[in-house]
Amino acid sequence: MPAPASIASTSSVRCGALSKYKSFLTERASIVAGDFNNNVFWHRPGWRSNHANAVASLAKLGLVSAYHELRGETQGGESVPTLYWRDRKKDGPCYHIDYIFLTAQLLAQVSELSIGSYEDWCGSGLSDHVPIVLDLDLNLCGPRLSQSILPGSVGLGACGQS
Repeated sequence: MPAPASIASTSSVRCGALSKYKSFLTERASIVAGDFNNNVFWHRPGWRSNHANAVASLAKLGLVSAYHELRGETQGGESVPTLYWRDRKKDGPCYHIDYIFLTAQLLAQVSELSIGSYEDWCGSGLSDHVPIVLDLDLNLCGPRLSQSILPGSVGLGACGQS
C-alpha cells in the first residue's frame, strides 16, 4: 500500500522544526504531538521520510512515544489505529499515524492514555482520525508551570523545571 502523498513534505517540515527548536525541546520537559502522516509500515530503503528516522531524531532529543512506551508496542506493531483512511470505514484501510512524544520526566507523570473510538470520531463524520488523549499530573512539575505554544506548531509545549 503506498504512503499518503503528503509524507515527503511533512517529513522535511518536521525535521526542520526539530532542528530549529532543539534547544527549547532539550532544556525542559517537552511534548511534540500530532499527525505525523507516517508509520514504519511505509518504509522504503533510502527514503528520507522513513518514520524510524523521525523516531530516532526525537529520541536524540530525549523524547519517546507515549503510546508505544505505555502500551509496550513496537513502532509499526500498533494494535489501535488513529487514521481510517480513504473511505473512513472501520474495516477499510487504517493506520497509526498520530503520536505524542514526550520526555521521560513527563512520561512518569502520565495518569492515562486513551485513543478515541471509531464510532465517536470517524463513524459520526467528525474526522478520519481518532484522537490520542494523554492525561498528565502536572502537579508533579512543581510550583512553576510554564507553557509555550510556538507559532506554526501543533501540540508543542513545556513543563517548567522547579
